[in-house]
Amino acid sequence: MRSIDVPVLIGAWLLLGSGAAKLVRPTSTVRALRIVAGGLRRSVEVRGSAVRVLGVIELLVGLAVLTSSWSGGSWAESALYGGFTVFVLAALATGAPLQSCGCFGSSDTAPSLLHVALNSAIAASALGAATDTRGGTPHRTLLAHHGLGALISLVCAIGIVTLLRGALGARRDSGVS
Repeated sequence: MRSIDVPVLIGAWLLLGSGAAKLVRPTSTVRALRIVAGGLRRSVEVRGSAVRVLGVIELLVGLAVLTSSWSGGSWAESALYGGFTVFVLAALATGAPLQSCGCFGSSDTAPSLLHVALNSAIAASALGAATDTRGGTPHRTLLAHHGLGALISLVCAIGIVTLLRGALGARRDSGVS
């Protein structure tokens, strides 16, 4: 089991969750994109259909990483998480009053430095996995040891969502922004 693949697999599971959320509830992401664009003094018309397309892309990339040995999935995951990092940094830099970054289609995951760190780590790991020429892939790690890679990465992804929601909810409850 390659250790570099575990964050890539976690990222893929998170893409499945966030992509599905954007398909069902695009409003939070639409609102977040509009607020950050306004903070950057840009006029951007974002529609739910565009967010749903992003959701489909996230689902396809997540599935590509989890179900195939194609390195393009890792490249695409790296690009998506790089973009997420830039978005959260822009939201933080503009001081945009966001209750949600829109990543999971709900109002309980406000952008934070924790998002920046996680997104950056996943982007870097996916880039490392995509450029690793030693023959391993995240998909092989997923299947390693009778599915232990799948269990470890899925539990970690659930833990990250719980951490983000719990830590940010506690921060909001204490009045800290």
